[in-house]
Amino acid sequence: MEHAKQNLPERNELRLYIPKPEDGWFYMQMLSDPATMSYNAPWFPPDGCVPFTEADWPGWYKKWIGQEPERFYAYLQCVTDGAFVGSVNFHYTLERDWWDMGIVIFAPERGKGYGRQGLRLLCDRAFRVNGIPRLHNDFEPTREAALHIHKAIGFRETGVENGIVQLLLTKEEYLGTQQERYPYRGLILRDYQESDIDDELFWNTGHHPWMDWDAPWEGVEQSEPEQFRADRLAFIAAEKSTPRWRLQIEVDGARIGSVNAYRIGEDYDDVSREEAKTKKWYRAVGIVIQDDRYWGRGYGTIALEAWLSYLLEHDVPELYLQTWSGNERMIHVAEKLGFVECSRRIGLREWQGNRYDALTFRLDVPAFQAARSGK
Repeated sequence: MEHAKQNLPERNELRLYIPKPEDGWFYMQMLSDPATMSYNAPWFPPDGCVPFTEADWPGWYKKWIGQEPERFYAYLQCVTDGAFVGSVNFHYTLERDWWDMGIVIFAPERGKGYGRQGLRLLCDRAFRVNGIPRLHNDFEPTREAALHIHKAIGFRETGVENGIVQLLLTKEEYLGTQQERYPYRGLILRDYQESDIDDELFWNTGHHPWMDWDAPWEGVEQSEPEQFRADRLAFIAAEKSTPRWRLQIEVDGARIGSVNAYRIGEDYDDVSREEAKTKKWYRAVGIVIQDDRYWGRGYGTIALEAWLSYLLEHDVPELYLQTWSGNERMIHVAEKLGFVECSRRIGLREWQGNRYDALTFRLDVPAFQAARSGK
């Protein structure tokens, strides 16, 4: 794994931003833009724009901000430059006992994939954070792009009322079928999928440079292709726990490696799933960039940073990392991200006739978060 030069994050990575009282200008800008509001023309002819002034903002703000789970509103903001590109919202509708939702992408920012990402952020907020049971949306069947991204997230059509398509998504449906996908600074951590099988089989067959650095004394089991495929298909179909124990690293549509986690005890030895029922354990993390064409470009550092961020966001309180003294690049990345050595077993590992120390690091979470916030 290499770590030399970090890539800049892509501008299309979004986050939810709760507007402050001074941020009303963007809400008014969207409402007054005919290209953005054209979908609203049947209700506000001729161009869909909604009359809204600065005097209206304080009352609207009081009604919508800080009112979860009854209602929620947020801007979609680019992580890299802080630009606002749209908004999302939901509110409870008593008559139907569901939460109606909305998403608007500012017209100049359309065609960049913000719609699907924004919808996913909204669903995560609604179902994972607020725990609401169901989201509803409706619009004209001619809005094919909107229909496509809703169905891609998991919404299902429940019928047509007065020519308007009705869409519904429940918490159980979303959390039960949702593939984990974690965009971060130009790469994506995601669940394993069928298209990864042949790629992983290739990198686990024969000899490749990554095998000389990832616990090389253990070797890599050479798998029979058909059995390997069957095992991986079973893994894909199996129920997944959250947070995940393993995610794939994707860059520009290509799988380049994976991150993982495993259990260790207070003695820093592995703890099995069965032992974990009665023994205290902690979560240790690992990473491998199998495709060496991506070495030396910073992806290892970014992927590990993303993995730590993902686990911390899922309330994993304590994280460890283990490596060996011969893997200087891994040690450098660990220390760079805030890991502090907490155990060294002298000469425990043997590789190519030499003895190496087994190292365990513990993440200094405040240091990691401080370094991350400064980027």
